[in-house]
Amino acid sequence: MDKVVTLIHLSSVRRLSSTPQETSMKSLLVAATLAASTLASGCSTSGWISAAGEAMQARDAYDRQARDERLKRANAAAARVHDN
Repeated sequence: MDKVVTLIHLSSVRRLSSTPQETSMKSLLVAATLAASTLASGCSTSGWISAAGEAMQARDAYDRQARDERLKRANAAAARVHDN
């Protein structure tokens, strides 16, 4: 199953102005962008949630593997120091 995931960094949307009208326009632009990316990808809401969950699980697995590798290297170094 092919999944298309579009990531939008909302933090990259810069503050345009402090007037209520422009703030409302910015909110509308962000909502329209999210809606367009959802429609363009062809994924349903459950598809997006599933894709986000899979991405988080992959990140957790990567972090766990990296932590395990660091621990193995640290234990090997400690064993070498202890043997000398």
